[in-house]
Amino acid sequence: MPLARRPIPRPFLVAVGVLALIVIHTIARIGAPIAVGLGHVAPPAETATQPATQPATRATPDPEQSLILLAAVVLVGAIEAATIAAFTLRARSRIVPLCAALAIIIFGVMSLQAQVESAYFGVLPLATIRDILLMGAIIACVTSLAAVALLPRLHGPRPSLRLALASRTPWSWVWRAIVASLAYVAIYLIFGYFIAWQDPAVRDYYHGEAPVSFLAHLSDLATSSPDFFALQAARGLVWTAIGVLAIATLRRGRAESALLLALLFAVLLNAQLLIPNPTMPWEVRRMHILETVPSNLLMGALVGLLFAGRPASRGGPRVASDPVVE
Repeated sequence: MPLARRPIPRPFLVAVGVLALIVIHTIARIGAPIAVGLGHVAPPAETATQPATQPATRATPDPEQSLILLAAVVLVGAIEAATIAAFTLRARSRIVPLCAALAIIIFGVMSLQAQVESAYFGVLPLATIRDILLMGAIIACVTSLAAVALLPRLHGPRPSLRLALASRTPWSWVWRAIVASLAYVAIYLIFGYFIAWQDPAVRDYYHGEAPVSFLAHLSDLATSSPDFFALQAARGLVWTAIGVLAIATLRRGRAESALLLALLFAVLLNAQLLIPNPTMPWEVRRMHILETVPSNLLMGALVGLLFAGRPASRGGPRVASDPVVE
């Protein structure tokens, strides 16, 4: 009598899948810059605090610096891939929608949101921003495909984005989106001023002036850059849209959705700041990490609490107010 084949334990499949995803994501992080022509270009050292003033030049490779760069990319790749894996393992979406949603989320958080500001502040040439966005798209596509293919998926009912959108009234969506957008503007300004803008290196990098007071800073922004607040409100809506897509993919309760969104927003945007970057000095990157990790944790949690539904009761259906229903 033949022996029945024992199923492979899920924890083993998860561990192997996560390790494989880390390897593939890290390879994509190394290969994508080279593919778009960003792998061997660096600006002159004397223009580190003025990134848009002189064109990039060929840099002479330094073995020690190359080793540090490689170690940083591997570390960041592992952190990002582990975060993406945590989200994917809890998602209930079908294969194709999950892959598409992951690609949009990864690209939106890691590349799009940061480069909108790069373009607005003029800290990078538009051609470089274009290449960075292309690099981000490559990484997002490769990583999303690998995550869906390698990680075991949960069984159960699959969420429908169409039904999720129809589960709330239009006004319910509108007021939540307005609250999230305005909250992002407030979070951005408070954390940006009281943490990042207090550092002289950050002010030099963005060609700003020494702070006088928070209200005076807001007044100066309103006078010199009246479109700045509209830009940040629009970015708040983009964060909200990314969060709603993630929530619809997850089909989880408010607490779990808020936690996973907070991790996605904070880790995917900020982990890459650990990688040595010739266009942004370490002091500026360090201050941005101190500023945007807590602010993005807060924004992700807020979007999760605003838009995610209550968890289903054990053995029972989800309530009608749940925005992620089948």
